[in-house]
Amino acid sequence: GIKFNGDTAAANGLDDYETGAWTPTIYSSSGGGSFTVSSAIGRYTKVGKLVTLWGYIAWTGTGGSGVVNLAGYPFTPHNTAANNAAVYIGSRAGWSYSRLTALMHQSGYINVQFVDSTSPYNSANVVPGALQSSGHIYYGWSYEASS
Repeated sequence: GIKFNGDTAAANGLDDYETGAWTPTIYSSSGGGSFTVSSAIGRYTKVGKLVTLWGYIAWTGTGGSGVVNLAGYPFTPHNTAANNAAVYIGSRAGWSYSRLTALMHQSGYINVQFVDSTSPYNSANVVPGALQSSGHIYYGWSYEASS
C-alpha cells in the first residue's frame, strides 16, 4: 500500500480506497406492510476498513409490525457490538415523531433502527404504523467494514 513520511511498515500503508454508489432499502423487522420505495440513492467512500456513507430513501405506503429498519450497506459491517454507531439524520418527512434517533444495530442482523428520543428515559422503537403514507429521509454514518 501507499506509505507516507518515509514509513516502511506494511501495517501503516493505505491499501484500499474507493468511492461508489449503493442502494438503501427500508423494511419492517417483522415483515408485512407495504413499503414501496419511490427513490433510493446512496454514495460511499471506503478508506481501509472505514466506510463513510450517506443515503436518501423515499417511500409510499406503510404498515406491518416490528421496527422500521434501513439496510442495503455497500460493505458488510464488522461483526462486533462495538461497531454499533450513531447515525446522523438530515432532512426527513413522513415521520410521526418530533425527535428521532437512529443507531446502526447488530443483534443477529445488521441494520439501522430508529428510536423516538422525545425523552431519554422513555425511548421507544419506531414502528411502521408511526410513519405517514409517504415520506423520506436523508441520513449517513461511518462504520468499520469486515474487510
